[in-house]
Amino acid sequence: EIERWFSNRWSADAVFYKLELDSAGSRVFQMPAFCTWTSYAQRLEGSGAVKVMLKTLLEQYSKPKLFGLLGAAKKVEATKTIATQLENKLL
Repeated sequence: EIERWFSNRWSADAVFYKLELDSAGSRVFQMPAFCTWTSYAQRLEGSGAVKVMLKTLLEQYSKPKLFGLLGAAKKVEATKTIATQLENKLL
């Protein structure tokens, strides 16, 4: 399915919703689909992926809420790198 999204040039935002990450609430970084989404966004957007992902996340969460979620995600090995990148861009 990921290959189909890529060949159809689905936006990272569209895939976020397709993976139902918008309904994950404060568990978004704990969802297995989050890693799928970040991998897809990085492949699609290249060096602009962090900016695109941050835009999508800010549509779901206020800055203070997102800072808190990123702080927790930085403590988990699987999400540490991307959470740090997102937090740095948010600053």
